[in-house]
Amino acid sequence: PVLKPVVQFHPASGAVEYVGNITLTCQVEGGTRLVYQWRKNGKPVCINSSHSLSPQNNTLWIVPVTKEDIGNYSCLVSNPVSEMESDIIMPTIY
Repeated sequence: PVLKPVVQFHPASGAVEYVGNITLTCQVEGGTRLVYQWRKNGKPVCINSSHSLSPQNNTLWIVPVTKEDIGNYSCLVSNPVSEMESDIIMPTIY
């Protein structure tokens, strides 16, 4: 089974619109054959010119951040046995 993922974000102090970048990383202690999905306000994150994912999808980069990126982010991790969603985080964007 999948254990509850934890999302860490950098920089923790927030980022400045059009200047700063945000990195969200989803970490899971247990589970195999994991599939990662990023969610914003309960819906899958749209990958576009300012949003990109790591090869395993466990890291989301927002470069550069804009006001449109303000929202509630979470990471949904699943495998054939179970799925778990992280707590919601809300990065600060100035």
